[in-house]
Amino acid sequence: MGIARLIPTEFPTLMPSLALVLCLPLALVGCGDADRDRDRAAPGAGVVGEAAVEEGAPTLTVTATGRYAANPNIVAVDFIVRAESDSSVKVVGAGQSRLADLKDALARAGIAREDLLAMDDGLEQAMVGNRPVYRARHVVRATVRDLLALPSVLEAAAAAGVERFGAAHYGLGDPDLLAERARVDAHAQALARAQVLADEAGLAVGPVLSMVEQAAPPWPAVPLPAPSPYELSVTLTITYVLVQR
Repeated sequence: MGIARLIPTEFPTLMPSLALVLCLPLALVGCGDADRDRDRAAPGAGVVGEAAVEEGAPTLTVTATGRYAANPNIVAVDFIVRAESDSSVKVVGAGQSRLADLKDALARAGIAREDLLAMDDGLEQAMVGNRPVYRARHVVRATVRDLLALPSVLEAAAAAGVERFGAAHYGLGDPDLLAERARVDAHAQALARAQVLADEAGLAVGPVLSMVEQAAPPWPAVPLPAPSPYELSVTLTITYVLVQR
């Protein structure tokens, strides 16, 4: 894998999915009030905000979906060290020493101590000829938050006596950032379309009566063995009060 493939990049994808409902008094039959619209919100949706409105005031409901995509910017790598001895007591100490050396090497390579997770797989016994041999196996999962530093981290681990590398899982360091950017995109789409429709009706967009949000989890939702873009979508259903110009 070349270093160029590991450089994290982000790019917005603007793929609006808009559904519009214009509710004007005496103009359309069957337009519900805001309370009934909120009661029909899909399970899992949350009312983000609401405002009071005069009875009979015209309203406009707009649904927009914002999307934002970004390449993974962190990777978690498993490093495996082993120790072997003819004494169960000695092998425990040797294994702990190998583990400490590995963690120190990774820390010197720039990995924060809180990003090192040690997993002790325990002790096993095997027979070599007619004598018992004890083996200790330890796994350290390191979260690398700078993908450009990954080659130097791997070199440091190898120099510290790592027997082999385990699984590597790519992911997002801050998935909430994707949600926030997708939310901003959805809100901008909803407001722009509401302004166009209100203008066609000879009215202006007033305060927000209600706002319901539905967010899809980042996709792919499971760790991947190789970098692949994640995409998150946020759908906002916003009811505006329409006012005279």
